[in-house]
Amino acid sequence: MQGGWAFYQDFIQEDKHTFQRTPQILFKGRRALGETPVEFRWRAEGVNYLRKEGADGLRLDFRPELFLPVQLFPYLMGSFDVALRETAYHLYQDESVFDRNHSRQLVEIRGKMGTSLGRVYTLDSSYLPKMRHAIEPELSYLFIPRVRDREIPIFDVTDRINRRNLLTFALTNRLWGKFTQG
Repeated sequence: MQGGWAFYQDFIQEDKHTFQRTPQILFKGRRALGETPVEFRWRAEGVNYLRKEGADGLRLDFRPELFLPVQLFPYLMGSFDVALRETAYHLYQDESVFDRNHSRQLVEIRGKMGTSLGRVYTLDSSYLPKMRHAIEPELSYLFIPRVRDREIPIFDVTDRINRRNLLTFALTNRLWGKFTQG
């Protein structure tokens, strides 16, 4: 569980347009489902936005997720997860151009697969006798279907989630050293 309170001072425009996040509460966790490798993860966030002019209100964001780690071969690991997301809004002003109570539902599907190739080098140094070099390629996929969220106000990046159908390749290069004492 995590909580926060943030106060912002706007030096460019009048303060009546500046959002204040008062307070923000975040609760997240995970639990294994029985003897299976599947994990149930959750994230719930509540935040209250206040400002003197414009749309302000309360936002609750709840995201339960099923996560499955996968190992296809001894050196090929990955994961697959599906998350449902519900974001509910309650606006304080009646005269807003948005509905006073509104919600948005969406689905997030993710998958990734990768490996790690490494080698340990013995060096002729008294300060750094061994060094490990690892290369970790990873292929990941993210799918978020199109959702109609133009009827809700924009408080921050959580309020506009664009459609995604994204395949990403990443290559990580790591060097570790084993140093001696003294």
